[in-house]
Amino acid sequence: LSHRTDSGFFNCADVPTVTPKEPIRVRTLGQGTARSDLGTDADDGDEPVSAVGDETARNGCGLTKEELDRRFSAEYPLGLSHIPAKVSVTELAKGYVPDEDAVPMFPQSQKPSVTPEFLSASEMSGAERGTAVHRFISALDLNADPAEELKRLVSEGIMTEREAEAVDLGKIGKFLSSDLCDLMRSSKKVYREEAFVIRIPAVEYDANAPDPNAEILLQGAIDALCETDEGLVLIDYKTDRKTFDELVRAYSRQIGYYALAAEKIFGKPVAKAYIWSFRLGGKIEVPLLPNG
Repeated sequence: LSHRTDSGFFNCADVPTVTPKEPIRVRTLGQGTARSDLGTDADDGDEPVSAVGDETARNGCGLTKEELDRRFSAEYPLGLSHIPAKVSVTELAKGYVPDEDAVPMFPQSQKPSVTPEFLSASEMSGAERGTAVHRFISALDLNADPAEELKRLVSEGIMTEREAEAVDLGKIGKFLSSDLCDLMRSSKKVYREEAFVIRIPAVEYDANAPDPNAEILLQGAIDALCETDEGLVLIDYKTDRKTFDELVRAYSRQIGYYALAAEKIFGKPVAKAYIWSFRLGGKIEVPLLPNG
């Protein structure tokens, strides 16, 4: 055994060594030796430290079997353990909103999408089609030719060829010629796909949450938010097969959370909120609750 002066370690490597000035002392410790029993001021004549007891020596942690059993069998009240720290708007409204356009932040047990890229747009799922339309409308220049814009987005890698095939330019043209799109063009500023994370009371997730002051994070993205002289105007795009009344019933809660987020972020009230249905080719106003 040799002592390497540059590292302070003892090893058997073939390196330049020196003979230690003092003999090396090695102490053998029992399995159950507690860390607190290892003093640093030991005299040369100290005896090896003994175990703290037969039972604690066997488990090696210094605790009796009864204490280990007590700690590992402890049951805790439900409390907030079932409430996630962060949730998406779609998930928070999941009990009320079967959103065909969105993919959950925390997907439930389901098979992953295995749709090959080469398959035609007609074989895309509803969620995939909705994603393609949202991606196009969020990046589209509202004053440009939509067909040319589609080519540009594909050439820039923002959209794939398959996604482009899922975009119905006729329905896009109807939106571009609508008064809602005119409002977007004339707004002071338009935020598109505005992502947000805000704090909301945990009781929004579970009305029976034991701590009324507990909060969770709410995450989402607003399709379009317009700054106008009358206040903020929120626009949400939908591609599902629903009537206008069904859309309002299905998504009013979701849009209410979007409005709440917009007011928290910009410090301004949301004056109006609309759903634009690409399937129906029109808009409908969504009534906002007093709390947003």
